[in-house]
Amino acid sequence: MRVCIIGCTGYLGSAIAKHLSNKKNQVIGVCRTLPKNKAFKKFFHKFIVGDIRNEKIHKKISESKSVAIIYTVSLNHIESEKNLKNSIETNLSPLMSLVNRINKEKYVKKFIYFSTMQVYGDYSKHNTVNEKIPRNNKNIYALTHSMCEDFLFMKRNSSNLQTLSLRLSNGYGYPVLSSCNCWWLVANDFCMSAIEKNYISLKSDGSPLRDFIHITDIALAVEKMLKKKSKIPAVFNLASGKTISMLEIAQMVRKINIDKGREIPIFIKDEKVTADYINKKIKRFKKKKYFKISTNKMIDLGIHSKIDINNGLKDTLNKLEEAVE
Repeated sequence: MRVCIIGCTGYLGSAIAKHLSNKKNQVIGVCRTLPKNKAFKKFFHKFIVGDIRNEKIHKKISESKSVAIIYTVSLNHIESEKNLKNSIETNLSPLMSLVNRINKEKYVKKFIYFSTMQVYGDYSKHNTVNEKIPRNNKNIYALTHSMCEDFLFMKRNSSNLQTLSLRLSNGYGYPVLSSCNCWWLVANDFCMSAIEKNYISLKSDGSPLRDFIHITDIALAVEKMLKKKSKIPAVFNLASGKTISMLEIAQMVRKINIDKGREIPIFIKDEKVTADYINKKIKRFKKKKYFKISTNKMIDLGIHSKIDINNGLKDTLNKLEEAVE
């Protein structure tokens, strides 16, 4: 299958590209600049180089005769809040223009878009977060993603193009490319801090809750949807279905390092805390009401999160160690 990945050198795009290439798919990569990594380049049939906001790039994508497009491009949530006009021109307008073009030529059969759980707003207030919960955008990042979802849904209803919006929770895991800006992600950040600084620092009390899904499981989900012969759904949550506090993640990273013979202290709001304090805090957090992201739709589609958080963190730490050596 010929698949075009927009944002192929980014954190999500590079992992998906590698996985699909290893599964014998013909991958077309769209990126702003050619990657320097020679081994990575071998995963691609060809590259389309340029800015996704440029309609000449849309023409080249359309002419690539890809049967599926995976769209991973967006400003991050911090950059999205700086300027509404720029956010719309980057997060929304290119997608609309591209989809309009490919829909006329009718070569592309599937369009998979990476959206965000942030379209639900503060979903921690719900017991179970499923796709039926009304969207409640609280920021520009969520708004532009929600608008992309609506546009794709309209195209799905008015043409033969199968569109899918994947509402991603929190991805983590070691990147395919060292150039990927992924170390600000919570789980990755804790791993990097443990290796580089020999401590982990939390700015909060550790109580915020998150759902983490490994980058490999994200790539597997995309592959599953590409191979699906029947019509793919319009939207579903892409998550592990397991809720965990920030402090628990930090404690897991700490324990993995202890097993390796390294004592990694944890700081909460710049104050070093004891193991006993951490354990008591975690027990207290677990007594509170936890939200759960529903993965029922994923499971119905045969998609399962295979890498549990502890093994995912171990893998990330091991690869970090290898990179440092």
